[in-house]
Amino acid sequence: MDGDPEQEVQGIAIPVLDAALGAIKAARPNDAVVREVVELVSADVIGAGDSIRAADMLLVAQQLDAATGPYEIEVRSL
Repeated sequence: MDGDPEQEVQGIAIPVLDAALGAIKAARPNDAVVREVVELVSADVIGAGDSIRAADMLLVAQQLDAATGPYEIEVRSL
């Protein structure tokens, strides 16, 4: 069955997604939820032709948000 490209994460969104997951992994390396999802954008997954569904990625993002809690951001004046 062919996938629906409009429902898949593709193009420039893939490296951005990979970078975001890498940053979360670095910030929360011991979090069980983070450890489970960081390999979503691996060379093996991409090489196998598996697509990343946008709806699934939204669910993952919501779970990461819930698991990691609020972030403290330092704001600096220029």
